[in-house]
Amino acid sequence: MRSVALIIPTVTVLASPSGKVYVTAVRKNSPAYNKLRVGDRILAVGDVPVRQITDYVFAMLAMLEEQTVHFRCLRDGEKIDVAVGIRARPKPDGKSLAEGLLGVKLREITPELAGDLQLPAREGLLVVGVEQDAPAHELGVHLKDILFHVAGYTVKDFESLGRILEDPYRRL
Repeated sequence: MRSVALIIPTVTVLASPSGKVYVTAVRKNSPAYNKLRVGDRILAVGDVPVRQITDYVFAMLAMLEEQTVHFRCLRDGEKIDVAVGIRARPKPDGKSLAEGLLGVKLREITPELAGDLQLPAREGLLVVGVEQDAPAHELGVHLKDILFHVAGYTVKDFESLGRILEDPYRRL
């Protein structure tokens, strides 16, 4: 038996071994919060029946920002319809996330900064501070290091770092 989990910005769903798709988490303060509930079985997204997780994935991929998604769910044995608005997700604040989660202060490398400091790179993130005993310190990050990759993903700026760090399921 195998279960598959899919993480989307506001809702986590899980496909049971039989293929049924269930809500397992809803991000607080998201458009789906207080509308979809943990344990809801997703029967349809719009007019698309959800018989397996791929039906759900493809239906959600077809949705656009500022659109309303209509879910048909089974909740406590009763079929219900739930409308959830999709809104543009704010860009993650990579600078604050790096300080809060890793204990590292960073500065985006620009061509100007690279020239002024004679850095070997024209992009990436320059380490300008590391808190003692913070995760970054324990990982061996030092002042003047340049971050190009985090958790196996390329990092060019605070936005790309933020996308990596805001995912609570990604291992660093």
